[in-house]
Amino acid sequence: MPSLAEILGSAAKFNSVEDMEEFVYSEHDNLSPEEQVSQEELENFVAGLASAIESQSTVFSYEYMDSILEKEEVPENKEDKLEAAYKFSRANIARYDPDETEIYINTHLKKHFKLTATETNSIIKAIKRENKNSKKQSFTQVSATKESSVKYGDNINSEVLDNWSEYITPAVDNGYYIIDDHGIIRVEERLGKDGDISEKCIDVCRSPFILCGISQPVNGTGTYYKLRFTTSKGCTKEAWVNHSDLITKKGINDQLVSLDINCPENGLQRETIEYVSRSIAEFSRFYKTEYSAAQCGWNEDKTIFVLGTRMITSDGITDLLPIGIDSNFEELNKNGTLEAWMEATEPILSHDLARFKAYDAFTAPINYLLGVESHMCDHYGDTSTGKTLTSKIALSMVGKPGKGGLSYTADSTPKGLLIRVKEHSDLPILIDETSKAGESFATVVYAIANEMGRVKSTKDGKSDGGETYRSTVLVTGENSLRDSLTNAGQMLRVFELSEALPSIDAEIVRNAYSSIDENYGHIIELYMQEVFKMKEDGTLKTLYEDCYALLPETTTNVEGRSKNIFAGIMTAGKILEKVFKDIGFSAKSPDQVVNKYFFQCVCEKPIEMEHIRALRIILDWTQSDYGSFTICNEQETLSEGNGFKRNGYIDEDYIDVIGTCLTDKLDKQHGMKTTKIKEHWARDGIIVPKTCKNWQFKRDGKTVNGIRIYRKKAEELLGYNDGSGGVTDVPLNNDVRLMMRTVSFLTEVRGQAEKSLINQTVNNIDTEYLLCMLVKNGKIMKVAEDTYKSF
Repeated sequence: MPSLAEILGSAAKFNSVEDMEEFVYSEHDNLSPEEQVSQEELENFVAGLASAIESQSTVFSYEYMDSILEKEEVPENKEDKLEAAYKFSRANIARYDPDETEIYINTHLKKHFKLTATETNSIIKAIKRENKNSKKQSFTQVSATKESSVKYGDNINSEVLDNWSEYITPAVDNGYYIIDDHGIIRVEERLGKDGDISEKCIDVCRSPFILCGISQPVNGTGTYYKLRFTTSKGCTKEAWVNHSDLITKKGINDQLVSLDINCPENGLQRETIEYVSRSIAEFSRFYKTEYSAAQCGWNEDKTIFVLGTRMITSDGITDLLPIGIDSNFEELNKNGTLEAWMEATEPILSHDLARFKAYDAFTAPINYLLGVESHMCDHYGDTSTGKTLTSKIALSMVGKPGKGGLSYTADSTPKGLLIRVKEHSDLPILIDETSKAGESFATVVYAIANEMGRVKSTKDGKSDGGETYRSTVLVTGENSLRDSLTNAGQMLRVFELSEALPSIDAEIVRNAYSSIDENYGHIIELYMQEVFKMKEDGTLKTLYEDCYALLPETTTNVEGRSKNIFAGIMTAGKILEKVFKDIGFSAKSPDQVVNKYFFQCVCEKPIEMEHIRALRIILDWTQSDYGSFTICNEQETLSEGNGFKRNGYIDEDYIDVIGTCLTDKLDKQHGMKTTKIKEHWARDGIIVPKTCKNWQFKRDGKTVNGIRIYRKKAEELLGYNDGSGGVTDVPLNNDVRLMMRTVSFLTEVRGQAEKSLINQTVNNIDTEYLLCMLVKNGKIMKVAEDTYKSF
């Protein structure tokens, strides 16, 4: 870091007062607070320099030189004192006539730095020799080249030159940098007592490279610098490298070495880092600036929308660098022609189903502006019903819809899918064939539904994850995605379509598939230009509110949240229809189309809250596994053993579930949160309230950890109780039917059915619990020990 004296000495060499002032004020701001002077003092220095430049005076002023010298710190070490004095002299005194400065050096300079006569004489000799030879090697902090960096202007080193020696290198203490085809060296100059200057060459890097550009991030974090370098094979290349990777040894090893820049892991890397650091400190404001982005979508203040290698603003579309990621976003480039795309897709998009999915896909770029949640559209059903075709046509308006584009298969890793969602933020994607997805696919749904991934800790204690995900995801599969979800919040953001396209000529379908693989990406720019117009004039949110009012009234909070999403779909539809009209596409009414699917997706397929779904699971469980709950009578219960496990008890008034069995059923098998569910059931009066620390019920005089469900209330809530009275919960499976027929046959033949004969008649059936269940529920009667008869 240069001192104030060095800054003023360098400034004195400027030919332009304006350049000098800019340089002094800029460099002064870089000094530490202790080194800075008051504004008044600095202005006096600048005024003196300006006067000297304007008059081109070469008259040496003791008063002016003393004002600079008094700011110069004196090192403690003797050799360092001589070096500092010489450095000051070269920066501030050397340009004047040596005959005028000799006395000053032997008096004022000698006193300030506490030099000997021999030392001052060596400085005088060196200064005289430099003047005599007109040597202009830089020994200041301004630049290692012949001119001040302030004079370079913008785009320093951006032009590719024939010789490495022609590039501008940064200044360095007591010397300068040399760069050639073999690498970079630092020349260190030392002043001897005899006044001679010796030079020592120090390796910096064994491959030549310079910094020649800087990024201005639109989104994401971190600044990148463009490196121009020569590989070991002699090829000149360019690459963008993160700032943090250029000034640390780890970064040098990970990035520069991987680029085939010859920078071995030894003391050399310290010199490399110093070279880079000085380049950044001196030239960063003069490098050519290029906008960059690490992902697509809106920037933080919603003034820029990144679309691959393009940046869309209210002023138009400009080029952009995708840096910091592996993708170059080729899938978002335009391909083919708009006319060919229109001709092939219009027969499909004339159908409401395809049109609705197109509207939905285009909610992705406006959800963030409207404050609408990200969501998934799950189109499931049999094959060849138009699920994938309609999805890909919607995506083809944005970019490449197929393989290598915006479509991914559900058997991809969750982390891989989420990386793609993040990279394509605020854009739609397709996840195809969810029937291939594993259990881990719920992680993807969770992250998109919550618009944020789970935060985890890495081995070094840093956080991993927590990224933001904003998207509209089109999903296809043979089975409903909701069936694999356990959380109502996740289900809320997944709405379902099971409709199929009407029968369409096979040649039209084949032509559509073929055409969108070659013609895509022509609608998104037109759409975003309309979005920016509406955003700027304030009509976008007004349109959204109008669309919300056009949807049916909702009665629950769940339906209300779904209504927000569908209002966004209708808004996107109205903007898209404006674009379609402008390009000559056939028109449709978004009001009618979206209302149609709101009724199908929301009104006809309500989302069951988690505590209701859990209650349904428990009641269905008591039917499917009735034997583990059944009671024969007050004196007789089925005992555990011989493969029988009791999960609870059921009678006409209550369903008791043992605590560990409940947790196993809901938590382990269905991924639910039992504690939260029990609290909800208690608030709704579905279970007997808790009277102590644990949930408990009493059965046969014993206290058991578990819950007691009010059977009638639970069945009424789920619609199981039709009001006809009686117990009607016997599961009519094959075993039950066989047992009832056997008892009926033996009763008809013998007047009664002995248990021994029943066991001989039926095989591989748990006779004891089936007979007990049928007696309890009034299907047969027990006339004596081990004897039964039918009615």
